[in-house]
Amino acid sequence: MDIYNFAFVKTAEAAVLENAIILINRSRHQPVNYTRIIQTTARRGWTALILDSVLPDHYLLRNLSGRLHTDAFELGMNTITLYYRLHSSGRTTAAFESHLALWVTQQLRTILSTGNVMRIDLAEPAGRVVLQRYHEHRRSRAWAQPNSSPKLPPAVEQYYAGKASDLANLFEPGTDPKYVQDIMKPGFAAQDALERLVAALALPYCKGDPVVVEEEDTTASELGTVMKNRRVVRNLAALQPSSWPVNSKLPEGWLALTQDRWTEEATHRG
Repeated sequence: MDIYNFAFVKTAEAAVLENAIILINRSRHQPVNYTRIIQTTARRGWTALILDSVLPDHYLLRNLSGRLHTDAFELGMNTITLYYRLHSSGRTTAAFESHLALWVTQQLRTILSTGNVMRIDLAEPAGRVVLQRYHEHRRSRAWAQPNSSPKLPPAVEQYYAGKASDLANLFEPGTDPKYVQDIMKPGFAAQDALERLVAALALPYCKGDPVVVEEEDTTASELGTVMKNRRVVRNLAALQPSSWPVNSKLPEGWLALTQDRWTEEATHRG
């Protein structure tokens, strides 16, 4: 099964968004799980961000929405799980985790193995649960690996239960939120849920918008003839980092922000 990790920011100001990404990643305390972000051109008022990672970055998207006083939306699928977040002006206004207990357990195991509590996003209610359980686990000196059996607080479960009407402003005209609400029922297959949600969203690139790249044929150039190869990428593939290998040509107007852009300040200080 494919793994997807999508992010969108409601802005057409490319330079402003680029600077905000660099400033946020440069000043954060949490580790950054990727070395590159591809920033697309805006379509229908939204710019897509392609993170070179299977892991979402809720911290970045939430803070982008705050710094730019706008909306940011995240959507992803990892094997059996589906998630989304909607951030508005620095606050998370809608959240969904199809397998919340599993997600909490996975985060807890990561923190226990690394001992790095800075990886916990405490703006996430589930993050605060992870921190609490981390300290409980350390105090108990338990050797056993944590599992997903402990009951989560009802308020936390409700926070991530998902409410399709919270996403209504992102939907295509005429979309019935009840049609989307069905995907949040237990047992709904993640792939089917992703397809239904993508079909409902009025966001760019993810369903049919063609992305065209014209690349020079270097073999033909060596023969004295300049030729262009026209590559067209469509649908969800346009938002997959695997479609844009490092050093490959990007579509016109797209930007590749690499890790050195947000680590150079620390390097200069050192």
